[in-house]
Amino acid sequence: MAFSILTRAKIGLKKILRYLRTEPRPETEPEAAQEPEVDGVPELERTSLLTDDSSLFPLFSVLPSELQVKIWEAASELDEVGICVPRINPDHLHDIDPLCRELESDGSKISESQPKLDVMVERLVVNFKLPPVFHICRQSRQVARKAVLHSEDKDGACYGAFREYDPAKDVFFVTHVFFHSFFPFKFWEKAKEIKHVGLEYPTFNGRWSYFMSCWNLFIAHHQTPKLTIIVKTPRDGLYLGPRNQIYQVQKLFTARRNAMTFPLQIWHWQYNHANLTALQYFRPGANDMLEVTFGTLKLSGSEPPSG
Repeated sequence: MAFSILTRAKIGLKKILRYLRTEPRPETEPEAAQEPEVDGVPELERTSLLTDDSSLFPLFSVLPSELQVKIWEAASELDEVGICVPRINPDHLHDIDPLCRELESDGSKISESQPKLDVMVERLVVNFKLPPVFHICRQSRQVARKAVLHSEDKDGACYGAFREYDPAKDVFFVTHVFFHSFFPFKFWEKAKEIKHVGLEYPTFNGRWSYFMSCWNLFIAHHQTPKLTIIVKTPRDGLYLGPRNQIYQVQKLFTARRNAMTFPLQIWHWQYNHANLTALQYFRPGANDMLEVTFGTLKLSGSEPPSG
């Protein structure tokens, strides 16, 4: 017992002597030097803000306000691939048929009629859920309100984010209803800009005629490089639901142009009164690099929630 106490005392004494040798005495301690600063922030404070957690960035608050705004703006971008579901403008519904007959009889008026065709279709947009930047802090919300197209209710609450349709990456879903409602579609110059078109699966004769007409227009004539065939759509219908619905395509599989020969023949046999030769598919050089995707259309949300 005595040995244990003596041993502990020696260890404690060694620690005290080590401390006295390494630490300066108060009367001889030099005046503390001022902490170096970097960009106006003391070095010790900057060091204390560092963390090993890669998901955190505690230095954000000390960044210049202009840089903070740039970061919030970048976080507000809606750059994901989306689905554009076009709708007819109800204010011009009765103008479609007369204009179509006019353009059928006089093709020289197609160019000058483009502004009329544009207003017959509602604004082409892609809907999204509000990005998280709306809910982080007051500054991020202020930046997002200016940077993101969205809707607001009477109380100022934000909902229904959207952006303009981008033909270079978004899917332009030509529904059966839209195609047969917008008769002058083939005269519309914007149809030539579409790089990824979506079509409904031909489930009966009326849909086969629609599918065949769209194929000839987009795949054979305009050489649209990507096609998505939607085999299933939400039950509520794309034209019956609210305009702020958010859709996503769930891909089933992707194939090249040559793989479409078999399903086209199956559909032709199923609707044998349709003329397969009218389908400009086997024409030499007709969009050989076409990428075809089969998928289902999912309703991923609506802002504000409908109901």
